[in-house]
Amino acid sequence: MTFLSDKENMFLRLLSSLAYGTLFVYVIIIKNLIPFYIFIGTLIIGSIHELITINKKTKYLIFIGTMAYVLISFILFIKIKNANNGVPLILILMIQVWSADLGGYLIGKLFGKNKLTIISPNKTWEGICGSLIFCLSIGFLCNRLNPNLIQSNWILVSTSICFGSIVGDLIISKMKRVNNIKDSGYFLPGHGGFLDRLDSLFLSTIVYYFIIYI
Repeated sequence: MTFLSDKENMFLRLLSSLAYGTLFVYVIIIKNLIPFYIFIGTLIIGSIHELITINKKTKYLIFIGTMAYVLISFILFIKIKNANNGVPLILILMIQVWSADLGGYLIGKLFGKNKLTIISPNKTWEGICGSLIFCLSIGFLCNRLNPNLIQSNWILVSTSICFGSIVGDLIISKMKRVNNIKDSGYFLPGHGGFLDRLDSLFLSTIVYYFIIYI
């Protein structure tokens, strides 16, 4: 019974991830900016709503800092999208973040034994290695396809996105743990809320922006 439940949950995660990922890519690549801003606006409102909803025990300054952190990441995400070559730059960021999540999930599930931290009990050192391997592999392919798009070294970019993704996940996990919350909401079946789905993107966007523009 447990096996079937796990299998069904994984299938649900896969379907919802495909739907979410397809929609995200679609609003990024189309020329009409209205769907993009509607989609991003929905993510911002959903994320802020969840931050307010789950905040019960977080200290005021930490809560305000987390709110600013989330808003800044969205602002920088929009700035990258609207810059020269913004579409391919954003797609590289998205694919790298998703590959880090996927690598961590798959390798962690298959080989994970050594726990990383009590902040996120499901994270393992093996999963971290999986995230890095997947992220570097995608970074290598992106660099081969368009070596002149990003001036910074692709290994630095991929590694920074990977660890930004991991630490970003831990930041939101810490906030949920302090407030005794497992899932931030119910945005995606099998994934939880907006914060659960976007936590890896927040810090990696900030790191990515400063690497390619500063």
